[in-house]
Amino acid sequence: MLGTDLHQWNVGTDHFALFLETTAIPGDRERLCSSLASPITSSVVALRYKQLEVELPRLEKLKLRSINIECRWLDQLPAVSSSCQTLSKLIVDECNGLKFLFSYSMVKSLVQLKQLVIRNCKSMESIINIEESAEDEEIINMIFPKLNLLLLRGLPKLTGFGSGNSIEFPSLYTFGIQDCPSLKVFFSGSTCVNITVSKEHEAASSCADVYPLLDKKVLLPSLRLLDLNSITSQVIWHSQLLATSSFLHNLKIVTVFGLGDLKYLFSSSMANSAVQLNILVIIDCKLMEALVVEEEKGSSTVLFPKLRDLILCNLPKLARFCWCSLAEQRSMNCPNTETSFSKTLCANMDSKENLQANIQPLFDEKVGLVSIKKLSIVEMNNLRKIWHNQLYSDSFSKLEQVKIYGCNNLLNVFPSHMLGRLQGLEILEVQNCDSVEEIFELEGLRSKKTHAIAAAQLRTLQIHYLPKLKHVWNVDSQVILSYQNLHSISVQFCGSLKSLFPASVARGLVQLEELSIRSCMMEEITAEDDGEEVEAVLRFRFPQLTKLKLWKLSRLKSFYTGSYISEWPVLKTLEVLSCDEVEILASQVLSHGESRHEIPTGQPLFLVGKDAFPSLECLVVDWNCIQKEILHGKLSKYLCKLNYLALLGPFKETAICPSCFLHKLPNLETLCVYNGFINELLLREGLSCKGKHAESLDKLGCLVLFQLSDQHLWEKSSEFGNLFQNLKSLTLFQCGNLKSLMPSSMTFTNLMTLEVSKCGGLLNLMVLSVAKSLVQLTRMDISDCEMMTEIIKHEEDEAIDQIIFNRLEYLVLKGLPSLTIFHSGNCTIVFPSLQQVVVIRCSNMKLFSRGVVSTPILHTLQIAETEDDDVGCWEGDLNTTIKQRYIEKNAENSEQN
Repeated sequence: MLGTDLHQWNVGTDHFALFLETTAIPGDRERLCSSLASPITSSVVALRYKQLEVELPRLEKLKLRSINIECRWLDQLPAVSSSCQTLSKLIVDECNGLKFLFSYSMVKSLVQLKQLVIRNCKSMESIINIEESAEDEEIINMIFPKLNLLLLRGLPKLTGFGSGNSIEFPSLYTFGIQDCPSLKVFFSGSTCVNITVSKEHEAASSCADVYPLLDKKVLLPSLRLLDLNSITSQVIWHSQLLATSSFLHNLKIVTVFGLGDLKYLFSSSMANSAVQLNILVIIDCKLMEALVVEEEKGSSTVLFPKLRDLILCNLPKLARFCWCSLAEQRSMNCPNTETSFSKTLCANMDSKENLQANIQPLFDEKVGLVSIKKLSIVEMNNLRKIWHNQLYSDSFSKLEQVKIYGCNNLLNVFPSHMLGRLQGLEILEVQNCDSVEEIFELEGLRSKKTHAIAAAQLRTLQIHYLPKLKHVWNVDSQVILSYQNLHSISVQFCGSLKSLFPASVARGLVQLEELSIRSCMMEEITAEDDGEEVEAVLRFRFPQLTKLKLWKLSRLKSFYTGSYISEWPVLKTLEVLSCDEVEILASQVLSHGESRHEIPTGQPLFLVGKDAFPSLECLVVDWNCIQKEILHGKLSKYLCKLNYLALLGPFKETAICPSCFLHKLPNLETLCVYNGFINELLLREGLSCKGKHAESLDKLGCLVLFQLSDQHLWEKSSEFGNLFQNLKSLTLFQCGNLKSLMPSSMTFTNLMTLEVSKCGGLLNLMVLSVAKSLVQLTRMDISDCEMMTEIIKHEEDEAIDQIIFNRLEYLVLKGLPSLTIFHSGNCTIVFPSLQQVVVIRCSNMKLFSRGVVSTPILHTLQIAETEDDDVGCWEGDLNTTIKQRYIEKNAENSEQN
């Protein structure tokens, strides 16, 4: 029989490809191909659909993809029906002609099937066709004995897997149903269930009887992973399931996404049967009110003893993890949580404690999550309180990570009674919660002197977009806090936050490595501890802090308002931007007793000791923050190791000579200038300046200019071009007023990288004499300069007949709509090392140069109208290629018009 040694069969778009394993006899392959008049390439044999009369009794793997099968189900094909006994893996993808997959008789033969995947079949109504079974064929229990993976995805007409007395999957580990909007019941003949659960109110219930997705007729004793996505079931499983089956006992992972009609996930008895559940993810279930619903009043505590990860996202009606029985709901007026909360709010407006006590928490005393390590709560606007004040013993005591995003009615994160349960918490992220006023609430610990262990292992704290946040730690003098393991803190857009730390917290941050604060209204970073007696001069030491970032803190005046000394022994990066009230960055304390500092004319941001910032390498700062220190000659002594300096303008009139300051930074390698006039910065001579600075900055190799207002980068009359003799990298971005970049008086013999972007006023980049000096240039990237007509300007009196860009490897021209040519002169241009040229959105470029262009190792040009459509083309040389592409593009445009 032909094909007896065929083990794997892959079906393509309009033909079937047979993959013969090495065990197949070579002679059989040749005879098979010969009989079918089909070519053979390696181990692949192509079969047309009409040639499927061949039988394949040893086929193990079959994939059908994007074919129009002219039958109602697969076992009408002899090639498929003959392989039922051996088939172990079947994938059906985009076979839109199939309404069913198997007949009942074929199901009985699939004894070796281990993996079944059915995807994107628009006409599929059911997997098993019972209706057209033989009249004398008795429909008994169905079984897939070895199936361990079942995935149904993108089947818009699927209403069920099949129907009958029962169906069993004894080996099924992974079960997924995704994007099957018509599927409500997996196996027809299920018993209806009332979703209100409570028998005593069944008659009065307004909820209609519905059929569960899975009931006792579906046996899944080995199920480990269940993934449900975008189906319309209102109930997942019937509560009677537990009486007849133990399949939940092995379940480890459950993900539920986009079940818009689902109101709850488990009954309490079913939840207590999921003893192996590790991961539970529920996302985008608009009507879900609870995860667990009690069957009867007074049900026992709900335990998930092995649940480690819990993710709840976009559940707008969810307010409680576990609902009480229906009788209790009615007596408490719980069905409408929002109405109940509004009444409570009005009745208890004057009492925050009473208000909190009357709000139903997400996790109450009946929820036992003793192993949970990761908790994520996202976009749950019905949530006002997370924790009950008397939680189940040991519940949440193993938490390591908590992430809370977009819960706009939540009032606080951790009340005082939770502190003892947070000993293992390492990561805390709270974002976009409009009503949160405090993170760690410690007021309940006032009764006696307490050493709080609130999140003592916390390593990462991220607090973003909390407009009403008043305290991270709501602490008083009766509480001692210790956060010795905290490594990273990020606080952004918290408009009501006046300070970040109490002093007692700040003094204990011995492991802190990164601190970032942005767009807050705080006046100080560290606040005094209320009522606590402190030393005359506090000492704040941050032995591990390497990066400190303070951005857009318009009211910030100082790190701490009292008398103190701060130490930053390993700080490498300091960024202070848009802190309008800061006039002095740092000042040395001269007398500990009186805490006098060396610049008495203003309040410094930091009071420091003798060695202020001994390791500082990167400084990003507003010019106005350091003017006074430069004037007094104090700043440069803190910056002996500085290699990166970014200055944010404007650079107003001052008696300071910035160049004098720059020459006192012997290790400076990168200078960035933002928002102002670089000529004001570099050309000004101060009162104490004794001469012009013609010498270069020895190590300065990188210059970045961003949003400058200059029309000419360097005045022709200045000698400050000499400052940049050693420049290796030059970057300009959004300098819209700039008319000329490199005048003829400038040379850049060491420049290796040139990047210019969004400089709309530039007509060209450089003249020939400057281009000739670029002997080290390896990369040139010019983008989004609307007015640029050519890169190298042509001058009538130019006497240079050849330019060699000896090391240029990459040339990028992008978004230059006015560019017509790289150079309009007749000069020969040689690119001996050029490997890549990219021309994108340069619609008017007609030619590269009027002279000879030599690119000996370039063999393709990437040219296109969009970034997604760059096409490699080559017509022998760069000039001819660009010219030909321009002609073709114009022809295409003419045809379209």
